[in-house]
Amino acid sequence: MALLRSAEGVVAVDFRRPSWIGAERRAVLDGIHARLLPLLAQAGGATLPRPITVALRDASQQSFGDWRAALPRPCTVFAGPIEPDGGREGAIAFTPLLARRLVDLLLGGHGAITGIPLELTTLEQSVLGAWTGQFFTALADGYRDVVRIAPRALRFEDTPASLRWLDEFDRVYLLELSVMLGGEDDDPAGSSLAVCLPAPLLDGFLQAGAPGPRDVPAAGPPPRVLIESHVRSARIPVVACLPGFQLAARDGAALSVGDLLETTQPFHGAVELHALGRRLLLATMGQQQGHVGLRIQAPVTGSVTTQRPLRRTRPR
Repeated sequence: MALLRSAEGVVAVDFRRPSWIGAERRAVLDGIHARLLPLLAQAGGATLPRPITVALRDASQQSFGDWRAALPRPCTVFAGPIEPDGGREGAIAFTPLLARRLVDLLLGGHGAITGIPLELTTLEQSVLGAWTGQFFTALADGYRDVVRIAPRALRFEDTPASLRWLDEFDRVYLLELSVMLGGEDDDPAGSSLAVCLPAPLLDGFLQAGAPGPRDVPAAGPPPRVLIESHVRSARIPVVACLPGFQLAARDGAALSVGDLLETTQPFHGAVELHALGRRLLLATMGQQQGHVGLRIQAPVTGSVTTQRPLRRTRPR
């Protein structure tokens, strides 16, 4: 909030709610939110062992870069296309406390987080992602009079720097909500989530009734921006495997359960990283915080097929 002095006196200016969100539009949004919050509480509590309460903290706009910079590291964000044609993307970002408590409740716990690390496993990401999809669908239904949202195929992101579907200075509309799960750990500041939508999606509604050029709908992003957004957020499967080897045809035909293939591959030797059917890199295996880690060593050059054919033996 800032104070500007003019000939007419002191005027209050809230930079998070600029003047193009008029009082009439603000009143309509308040009415929509009053109907929306019970829908969100019902959808969010449907798969939890106890009812929840959802309260509105703020509805505002800011730059995409500022929102991304304020996220914790690691973050808990589920993002994906939100338009029927798959153009623009949106996201729901959780505070670490809320994410951990939700996961614990969804997996049959009591919502306690003492001593639990902030990082989510693949299973926990899947469980929380399913809950987020239901929550996002309920939000889209509540906002149907304002904007058409069709969330689908949400992906998990835990690194703020990887969130690049918008440029740093693009405007986003933020709907910040407190989610009270019940219990001693409830904290309105810590148990919250933020829905991030591209602001141009709502420009047609927020600028309704304003004179002059604001009646012109905001143009969508150019095709090149859409292509770059999809390419940057795309994911490809990467497979770590042993180098190729040769096996005699007669041995291959006689393979059966219990056979042992003797290779020349040392246990701490190089493994190959394959992506999209291509051999790309050589790496060595190790451990990183209790998980298997791969350290990139060099690109794959030439053939790395074992020169000596394998032998098939039967263990005693």
